Amino acid sequence: MPPAVLLLLLGALLVLGAAVVRRLCGGSAEKFLLVETAERGKALVAKGSFKQGDVILLEEAILSLAAGASPVAALGLLSRSQRRRLAALHCHTRLAPARAEDGAGALSEQLGEEGERLLEEMVASGVWTAEQAVQDAGWLWQLLRVWDANKLSFVTAQGPEQCVFERISRLNHSCEPNVRLLPAGPKQLLVVAAVDIREGEELCICYPERNILPMLHFLHAPTSWRRRTLERWQFLCRCVRCEAPRPEQVEDLEEEARALVSPLQAATSSEDFPIDQVLQLLSQCQDAGLGCDHWLSFWLLSLCMVGSSARPLQVASHGVARASHLPRGGDHVGKVKQHRMDSLVYDRENGTRHRPLHSSRSK
Repeated sequence: MPPAVLLLLLGALLVLGAAVVRRLCGGSAEKFLLVETAERGKALVAKGSFKQGDVILLEEAILSLAAGASPVAALGLLSRSQRRRLAALHCHTRLAPARAEDGAGALSEQLGEEGERLLEEMVASGVWTAEQAVQDAGWLWQLLRVWDANKLSFVTAQGPEQCVFERISRLNHSCEPNVRLLPAGPKQLLVVAAVDIREGEELCICYPERNILPMLHFLHAPTSWRRRTLERWQFLCRCVRCEAPRPEQVEDLEEEARALVSPLQAATSSEDFPIDQVLQLLSQCQDAGLGCDHWLSFWLLSLCMVGSSARPLQVASHGVARASHLPRGGDHVGKVKQHRMDSLVYDRENGTRHRPLHSSRSK
């Protein structure tokens, strides 16, 4: 077959594929509304009801970079139209501070939290002369803070990417997320309903993707630890789970669990695995009446399985992420929706792990 014919067929397939995705999204711009809220700033709310698995939105990023790449030069090369779209998103007053628990790569390490080294980096990028850098530093500093506050990280076939979107980046965080984000192609993400969603309900994602403890997914962590992790986005989470009352006894057990963090992170084999401490705390949880659906009991049981089998911790580092339900506790039982975690982060049928995405408080 002549090369020209092959190119035509390939082009036709690409057009057909794009049409199918658009058909699945079915007028995505009409499926949600951007509204102003009293406590959470701007938010996206469902304009109609959705069933679990429904595609709500397909969007291409305004800017996409390889994870860890500096956005300074890329932002300088954007068109005026792209800069205006970015400038409409939420902007913090400073860059997020570098913290050990967030890992390396904070933009503030390169530029300073207040942009102290901005002019130097602009000239070093090769996009600006020293004179031009002084003239453009104002709008670039705004866009850098927008980037830092709104970027989403995910993994594609080409490797880890970071992107900012005009609409997806406006999704707020909740420790009970009702939508998930899936890569749909180069610089593209799909917003998919993770549970049934009612009309008027806010669409929320889970920001962090990193596990803050061995074998413990962010959504299973206690409120104090979740809030500490979310400080990277410069806000205090007040979602329904974080505001739920907790019995004093449970709070004491969570404090005792902190003592397990260091020995668990240091464990490399069954010899130095703190199995006695794990079993002791598990017994205390049982005495307190915590069932297996509570995050602490489930975490400790999972650790027991790893420690007793002499398998390295990293072998099952995401084991709790595949739990059947989110944890429940106290008076919150009737309020918490029992989301299936495998619908959020794990596809059991083909064994593929979809990494949860993080973004920032985006307005």
